[in-house]
Amino acid sequence: MTHHDRKSLMVTYLDETKATALMREVLVRNYPQVDATQYKAQPMVVINGTKGLSTVCTEGVGWNTDSNGLYTLMYYGHFSENSVDITREELLSCLSDEQVDLAQFIRNHNDRLQTNYEIWYYYGMNGSQDLKELQVS
Repeated sequence: MTHHDRKSLMVTYLDETKATALMREVLVRNYPQVDATQYKAQPMVVINGTKGLSTVCTEGVGWNTDSNGLYTLMYYGHFSENSVDITREELLSCLSDEQVDLAQFIRNHNDRLQTNYEIWYYYGMNGSQDLKELQVS
């Protein structure tokens, strides 16, 4: 197992309870036949950078807005993972008051994860991670 030294960058958690409720609401809205109670939002953070807000999971995989201005929210269920698209307002409604060090949030045991961490670390260095500024940027 490889361990890489990492620089600190504090980023904002998505509240998993709020994100799960939102994800279930979006699933039911788009797929009324789905039992959304079987799914749970993944742990994610929001990082502000040159292209605005982005969502990132613990693997260090992340997304900027798509061509429709929507954000990716990942979830687990049935031994797999999937995503829903959410609006900026929906994303902001899920922001937690809690921050976490990106160096601790993205898992740290191989070169792929280290590369993902570095991509998001340098992206986040170009934007304010202050919660109040995230809500207006």
